[in-house]
Amino acid sequence: MLVGLRYNFFDAQYGVKDADGDGVTDEMDECPGTPSGVQVDSVGCPLDGDNDGVADYLDQCPNTPAGAKVNAVGCPLDGDNDGVVDADDACPDTPAGEAVMSNGCAKDQAVILRGVNFELNSAKLTMNAETILNDVAATLTSSPGFNVELQGHTDSTGSDSYNMNLSQNRAKSVKNYLVGSGVGSDRLTATGYGEEQPVASNDTKEGRAENRRVELKVLGSDGAMGSDPMMDDEPMVEDEPMLDDSAVEEPMVEDEPMVEEEPMVEDDAAAEEMKDEPATEEEYQPYEMSEDELDY
Repeated sequence: MLVGLRYNFFDAQYGVKDADGDGVTDEMDECPGTPSGVQVDSVGCPLDGDNDGVADYLDQCPNTPAGAKVNAVGCPLDGDNDGVVDADDACPDTPAGEAVMSNGCAKDQAVILRGVNFELNSAKLTMNAETILNDVAATLTSSPGFNVELQGHTDSTGSDSYNMNLSQNRAKSVKNYLVGSGVGSDRLTATGYGEEQPVASNDTKEGRAENRRVELKVLGSDGAMGSDPMMDDEPMVEDEPMLDDSAVEEPMVEDEPMVEEEPMVEDDAAAEEMKDEPATEEEYQPYEMSEDELDY
């Protein structure tokens, strides 16, 4: 009855109509039929403070970050229902019911740490890599029940033993940085896989760049570690100080026999011969690595 009286008074005084009583005349109202009492903007549409497309009076998540996709009630999408919204989920296809880290990854899932790069033919992290690893450390700190493997991978340029050495040292360099950022050493396993697990063709520059990577694989939570045979057979890597360029030339620790001592290729010696790979039996030809082919 009150709405009707307001409508009649408004119509009588000004000769215009406002059918939904929102204070915006029908001829200007772009959202006719607004429910009674809902706040509207200058064109008669319900307010949407976070601009997610869901009006405030229906929005159950009123402070959605800009650009985030939302459902019918204004909450960010979580496609695999693991409690981590898609925008923050590094593993968006987690099986139902699996316990996940704060980045959305569960046991046996892995994520490439994109941007974690190293100086040329070195295990020394770049400044950008350290920034990314700060976020990784925060994820691990907020997920205390999980243990992870840090996997180092290379392209196929150079000898197998050289690549294994380099990948192991890079994985250990990442571990050392995370330990220095407060993550428990006993939660981290550093493993080098050399060129054994490519994710792209080594025949192209782009493919080789994809293969030079570090991955973080979730080994499981503390409660599940005893049932994982891989963890039972694999001792944790001992803590070591942060590696620099010269440390890559040192032999690996005794409990990691997969890595053999081999000198690093210096930045300014990329065109020097790889002595363990003669081109022919009759005459040795130096192996030249172009700037594009060099690992970084």
